[in-house]
Amino acid sequence: VMDDVAGYAKQSGKLSFVLMRNAGAHSFHDQPAWTYDLVRRFTQDKGFD
Repeated sequence: VMDDVAGYAKQSGKLSFVLMRNAGAHSFHDQPAWTYDLVRRFTQDKGFD
């Protein structure tokens, strides 16, 4: 996101595991831009390449 490493993702078919850096249980509060991008990619089925 914006040339920052927001975290790491691993995908196999439709299953995705995503780890977001510097975010706790309330990621929308901790990393709002990164969380928005994650939700957008997930809901639009864009993947995490």
